[in-house]
Amino acid sequence: MKELYDQTKERLKTIEDYLKPNVKIHTIWECEFDQQKYPEVDPHLKPIDKRDAFYGGRTETIQLYNNLSDLKEYKNKEEYSKPNPSVNVYIALFTTAHARLKLYELLDILQERVLYMDTDSCIYNDDGSEACKKIESMMGNKLGDLTDEIVSKHNANHIKQFISAGPKDYSMKLDTEKLVSCCKGFRLNAEVENKITLDKKIKIVTDENEKYETVKYNNIKIGKDHQLKTVKQVKAYDYMFDKRMVYCENENLIRSFPYGY
Repeated sequence: MKELYDQTKERLKTIEDYLKPNVKIHTIWECEFDQQKYPEVDPHLKPIDKRDAFYGGRTETIQLYNNLSDLKEYKNKEEYSKPNPSVNVYIALFTTAHARLKLYELLDILQERVLYMDTDSCIYNDDGSEACKKIESMMGNKLGDLTDEIVSKHNANHIKQFISAGPKDYSMKLDTEKLVSCCKGFRLNAEVENKITLDKKIKIVTDENEKYETVKYNNIKIGKDHQLKTVKQVKAYDYMFDKRMVYCENENLIRSFPYGY
């Protein structure tokens, strides 16, 4: 967390250095926005007012009768919520759309060198071509420049091994032998990291006999009575890719093509 904080402060300083005169920057942390997603908690020692508790009131519907000893949660309706002065929907829409255009620009340059992509990231095979050199020239610390997270975030130079089974599901080994994984739908605890490894993902993706991997782990949840409970869960990790046609060119190369190609 400290490393992430230092990176954020460094980028903020870089942005401030390039600001125009009389232009200020206001920093808001993501956790401040996340707090608004959760319902407000308020202890009630008497029946809740009908104007607040039911349809047409200022809060979402909860219960007609409530136990006086229980802690009830309520959430204000959107029309009664005060808008955050730091939130601008139009700027958010533009940022997302511009990021998509930036991604399409990279895909147009790299072509089949791309191994994985997301809304704001791209992993590609650097073969020393002019296309890859052009991408390197687009990297920097200024606003709008690309960032090499292998260097800045993981203190490495390049990726030695990479596998992806779908969106937000990949594993890679860096030249420092560090393993980096992202597994959608699974919390990366010790049990998951020991079972869903880089080698296991490679087998599931490339070997038809390897269907899935089952993971058992304990999950801590808060019940309706506000008591902590340990719930045993079983999840199956498998590979499913139906967005494009998959073509195995050889044992080391798998390509995908759009339907109708």
